[in-house]
Amino acid sequence: GRLPIAGVLPACRSLDCVTVFAATTSETAEVLNVMAGFDAADDWIAARADARSVVVTADILLADRCLKAGARALGTTGRPFTEDNIGHVLATRDLMTELRDAGAKTSGPPPLRKQDRSLFLQQLDQMIQAIRRANPEAAS
Repeated sequence: GRLPIAGVLPACRSLDCVTVFAATTSETAEVLNVMAGFDAADDWIAARADARSVVVTADILLADRCLKAGARALGTTGRPFTEDNIGHVLATRDLMTELRDAGAKTSGPPPLRKQDRSLFLQQLDQMIQAIRRANPEAAS
């Protein structure tokens, strides 16, 4: 079989299986619980998001949940999700879903460009610095 170059890696080269690498059995149990159901990972992330969190996601619904928890949310292309734009982003998502459900052909997102990577790094740094300014005790 082919080996992935990113994401979950095989447990060994000769078998088509993956494994969990964790420092403790409780961490392993937590990972398995997150993997157990649809959106379980999103639930885990949203439950832990707070004002000192930056959540990087392309999942608009997860971004909305994390914003409501006080976290900052950053799209994978470097576009920040904010209280000011999340309503519009959700409405656009819903519209595109309705169009696809009605049979319209839509394209996926364009491939990442160098500008997207630069914007992502810039926005991530700005979010981290804002968290540090708001929480000086956590900066050290």
